[in-house]
Amino acid sequence: MIIAAVGDGAYKFVLLLHILTAIIGVGGLAMGWAHDTVARRQGGQAGAAILDAELRSGSSVPIRALYVLPFLGIALIVLSDDFFSMGDMWVSASFVVYVAIIGVYHGMIRPARKMVRDMMVTGGSAGESEAVLRRATTGTWILNGLLVVALYLMIWKPGL
Repeated sequence: MIIAAVGDGAYKFVLLLHILTAIIGVGGLAMGWAHDTVARRQGGQAGAAILDAELRSGSSVPIRALYVLPFLGIALIVLSDDFFSMGDMWVSASFVVYVAIIGVYHGMIRPARKMVRDMMVTGGSAGESEAVLRRATTGTWILNGLLVVALYLMIWKPGL
C-alpha cells in the first residue's frame, strides 16, 4: 500500500520537519561553545550563572529536537514507498552517527559544563575549570564533525 512516495507532499513535509529538527537539535547544541566562551571570560558566579542557564534551558529544546530526529527519519523511510530501506548503508550509518551525537553530548559536553559550573560556584581553580571547559569545547567540535558526516550521508547517500 502506498502511503506516500519520494517527492510528494507528505514526504516533503516530513523531510522539512526532519531538516528543521536537525538544525534546531545539532545547531542548538553546537552553539553551546559560545556560552562556554562567555562563561570562561566572566568566571566566578557570573560564569556559573551562564552555564547554569545553558544547562537548564538553553539545551533543553535542542536535545528534545534530537530525540525526535530518528522518528522523522524512520517516517521518511516508510513514506518513501520502498525507495529507501532500513538496510541501506547510508541509513544504518546515519543511525550510528546519531547515537554518537547523543553520546558525545551526554558523555562529554553536558558533564563538563556541569562540572565547570560547580567549580565556578565553589571557587575551584581557574586552571582546573579551564581544562574541563576545554573538554566541553572539544566535544562541541566533535559534534560539529559528526554533523558534517551526517550531512554527507544524507546528501550523497553512499551505497544507494
